[in-house]
Amino acid sequence: MTIFKIQSKRTPTNEEGIFYKRIINDNGKEIDKIYLIRYRNNDKDRLKTIGKYSQGIRINYCKQIRNEILMKLRLGEDPPVIVKIGAIYINMTLRKIHRYILCLFFSIEKRRNYNFKSRKIE
Repeated sequence: MTIFKIQSKRTPTNEEGIFYKRIINDNGKEIDKIYLIRYRNNDKDRLKTIGKYSQGIRINYCKQIRNEILMKLRLGEDPPVIVKIGAIYINMTLRKIHRYILCLFFSIEKRRNYNFKSRKIE
């Protein structure tokens, strides 16, 4: 059984803000790469893992994703947030999360009011 290791060192590419980590086997041979992008949000550096080279992720795709995030930050829009609901991961913006929470709240209130009004008081 071969054991794969991910190197902790980020290797920069020729593009700004795009890095990769090497996945190596027992012999030290490079098997795959994991691409990461770096951007600054609220004076903090953020790292986001984009994907593996074997899954079709290339530098140009990483550059495109990074540019989209930077444009959203410049225009004042919220960057995407990954939310876990049960076992389903949903990619949402904060505005969508707010709407979802409001819908849940009002549906619970409707059920609560319905149950309260439908009770017979004796």
